[in-house]
Amino acid sequence: MEEVKRLHGCINDLIGVLALPAVWRGYQPAQIASTLLDALVRMQRLDFAYMRLSDPIEGAPMDIVRSASGGDPAAQLQAVVKGLAEVFVGDLSQPRRLPNPLGAGELSIASCRLGIDDGAGALIAGSRRTDFPTQTEALLLRVAANQAAIWLREARLAGERKRVEQELERRVVERTGQLETANRDLRSEVIERTRAEVERSALEDELAAELAAMTRLHELSTRLLASTELQPLLEEILNATIALQNADFGNVQLYNPDTNALEIVAHRGFRQDFLDYLSVVNEDSAAACGRAFQRGERVIIEDVLTDPAFAPHRPIAASAGFRAVQSTPLFGRKREPLGMLATHFRRPHRPSLRELRLTDLYARQAAEMIEYKRAESALRESEARLQAILEHSPVMIFLKDLDGRYRLSNRQFEKVARVSCEAVVGKTDAELFPPEQAAAFRANDRAVLDADAPLEFEEVSLQADGLHTSIVFKFPLRNADGKTYALGGIASDITERRHSEETLRTLQLELAHVARVMSMGELTASIAHEVNQPLTAIVTNGTAALRWLARETPDLRETRMAVERIIRDGERAGAVIQRIRALSGKRPPQRSWLDINDVIREVLAVTQSEVGRLEVALRAELSTPLPKVLGDHIELQQVVLNLMMNGIDAMRPVDDRSRALRIGSLSSGSKEVTVAVRDTGIGLDAGVLDRLFDAFFTTKPGGLGLGLSISRRIIEAHGGRLWATPNDDYGLTLAFTLPTGGEPAS
Repeated sequence: MEEVKRLHGCINDLIGVLALPAVWRGYQPAQIASTLLDALVRMQRLDFAYMRLSDPIEGAPMDIVRSASGGDPAAQLQAVVKGLAEVFVGDLSQPRRLPNPLGAGELSIASCRLGIDDGAGALIAGSRRTDFPTQTEALLLRVAANQAAIWLREARLAGERKRVEQELERRVVERTGQLETANRDLRSEVIERTRAEVERSALEDELAAELAAMTRLHELSTRLLASTELQPLLEEILNATIALQNADFGNVQLYNPDTNALEIVAHRGFRQDFLDYLSVVNEDSAAACGRAFQRGERVIIEDVLTDPAFAPHRPIAASAGFRAVQSTPLFGRKREPLGMLATHFRRPHRPSLRELRLTDLYARQAAEMIEYKRAESALRESEARLQAILEHSPVMIFLKDLDGRYRLSNRQFEKVARVSCEAVVGKTDAELFPPEQAAAFRANDRAVLDADAPLEFEEVSLQADGLHTSIVFKFPLRNADGKTYALGGIASDITERRHSEETLRTLQLELAHVARVMSMGELTASIAHEVNQPLTAIVTNGTAALRWLARETPDLRETRMAVERIIRDGERAGAVIQRIRALSGKRPPQRSWLDINDVIREVLAVTQSEVGRLEVALRAELSTPLPKVLGDHIELQQVVLNLMMNGIDAMRPVDDRSRALRIGSLSSGSKEVTVAVRDTGIGLDAGVLDRLFDAFFTTKPGGLGLGLSISRRIIEAHGGRLWATPNDDYGLTLAFTLPTGGEPAS
């Protein structure tokens, strides 16, 4: 409807311009130019309109300007002439943006020459609108320029005729002998006037054709708006385009995104062999439609017999009976391909510029209708899917108004709430549920209305079968202004989910325990060394104590020192075993405030022998004091152990450089602490790095792929992050963060 209004406005403006010549009769060029500029400023809401007459009656160039803002005409004329100097350089038909000569900012400038003769002058219009000129505005400017050219030429001819007559009279008086020459001049002027009349008539005919085409477009738009199906719309537009261009054949193709090709959906005049040949056209085709599809612009082949690229398609063209073809692509509002509008001609032919301009309007109409009908179809499908979801959804779905009355519910609501969906609509919770449950629902509604974001509630209700059912309620519904107009609810029975979550947590604890035990298995040699050292010392000190006691005079001092060393080494062995038992034992997570540096030091003690056996240079860079973190001691030990063992394993193949492992901790303010383990191993490529933390993904022969996956789960359960970063030289850095309590470790 908006397009129809614009077309009506365009036609009214065109009629207004065409009516001006009735006023111009007897006017001088300056008067003609002034009245035309005033009309254009008013019709097109211009900032200014300007005309330069290069060949007026007086013989000197004439500049005239009219503006919407008023002011000193002489000063405005001087500013406009100076500001538009560059407009007369180059192609006047191209719009451009220039600084506003009459004020601040920029203007869109549209210009056209007066008449066919380039020396006649120019008409220039300026507007602040960035979309100026539209296609209809450009058409109106051209029509106005042509009208002005005709009547300015008429005024010039009238003046010339008067001058010639005066000159003729003077020559008759002064030089009777030159009568024949004067007569020839007069005949020449008559011929010139006749030519001008012919040009004027041609321009009037062209304008009449433009008006007729605009009328047809208006009628077409009216019919299209009344139609409901896409196929008749496309056929209507095709017939209108064929009539506009006086074409002999035509077709419409729609773009299929699944095949990335054009498919014929409407045609006129073609036999089945042609339709079969071009049933599917892709962008690789050398036919006109294929080229237009590939380039994203109109393609015209004036004669298929002289177009080299069309050679493969000449037999089908000869069979179909056409020699010329034009293909105009159809685009959506976001320049996505929609289809193609093509016309064909029995003889070599090229449509006129006017026909192509109007074809673009028809193509725009077709594209808008295709988009509209597809959106309409998508909406119907969406509504059908929504209805299917409502009917078959395993969750309860309902909608309440702000008075608490149900406006919509699905069958699952009926099943769980044990009420009929038909009986629900219009009822409140108090009318449907027991008082205690209805009161809880009303409290939830009030909380949702008072909140700035969607809320979730978990209610536990006792069903008739005696089972407890957990239900989660959610989404106030708000309009574009953010005002709540209804309450939407999605409720689901999460009893089984709760059971599944408990089972999953149990399995995760089991997997974490398995991963810890496997890590301990990898450290068997290190653990044996840690335990064997104090045991060996105990045996040695016990043997020494026996020798000192066996002397004739027992050396009680040395014996006491040996026994003290035995006790110390026994406690040392016990501590090692206790750490191993704690790390490999099964127990639920237990959170407490702890210093992450203590966790790191304990793991360093366990891995010391393994590090030494593999000749790894271990360096610990622990910042102190660190804020305490709330976490499970054993789980965090497991994470640090997994990261260190991952770095140690990555350096096993390295034999051309030193093996170095660095573990560090630092505090990022009082918000979190960071722990990083950096190795100089073989590293990982980008593809493997993306999957490093996936469960059961491993780069180790015989590995389960659980260590890093479980480590990430543990860190995320503690509210932190775990990630991997390739080093600039060799190896990989594994790091994690943990939120802190804000208090530094003592």
